[in-house]
Amino acid sequence: MIGFVLSLVFLGYSACSDFKTREVSNRVWLTYLPLAAAVLTARLLLDPNLLFLSVTSIAVTTCLSLIMFYIGIFGGADAKAFICLSVAVPTNPFPLRSLFLSLNPIFPVMVLYTAYFLSASTILHILARNISWKYVKRKQLFENIEELSPLKKLLAVLTGYKTDLETLQEKMYLYPMEEASNQNGIVHRSLRLFVSAETDRDHAIKSLENSMGLHQRSDVWVTPGMPLLLFVLLALLLNALLGDFIMWAVFQIISKIV
Repeated sequence: MIGFVLSLVFLGYSACSDFKTREVSNRVWLTYLPLAAAVLTARLLLDPNLLFLSVTSIAVTTCLSLIMFYIGIFGGADAKAFICLSVAVPTNPFPLRSLFLSLNPIFPVMVLYTAYFLSASTILHILARNISWKYVKRKQLFENIEELSPLKKLLAVLTGYKTDLETLQEKMYLYPMEEASNQNGIVHRSLRLFVSAETDRDHAIKSLENSMGLHQRSDVWVTPGMPLLLFVLLALLLNALLGDFIMWAVFQIISKIV
């Protein structure tokens, strides 16, 4: 219970900071981690049988977080949050009170895939913006963009939308999806569908502005930086109270098919 409440406090503050600025101070993790380690030590002293599962949970979560950080799926704050969470709550805090059976013994990993499942709701918002833009502007979504396959177009409308350069500059959570090059006064524009969480936003925008030239008034493709910690906080609450409902649903679907 102490580890769970501790995580709610620190992840709650981190989620607010992530939502407002897309940044979280390292002081949060430097405070969270020692307190989490103290709680873990107390748990293991009270129940040494939890040692193997706790160490396994911390090791798996840490390795997974670092891998996702280095390939650009995670931001630095996201990786640190999961490492701290794995120390504070390596196992399900309420295994006997969950509505759904928790099939995954590594609780932080359960929180991880639940958070990404919840974050998929942003796709509906992005898709609605693209539909609205198309009918308000009465223009082609991929006008002046180098030819894309149908699959890439589908991925683009689900992960990004069009806005003007001024909005891109003002909104700190927006990242350019477009890359442009200027060859003899002719601007060539293309889309990159994967934008790393650690992308140098200012450099990418400056490079786009320099290449766009006279085309700076036209709308450009952007992708919103997802406040993942907000979904991590929600996932932590849902998994603690309901259990592993994602895996339960997956097994239910498989059982129906088979």
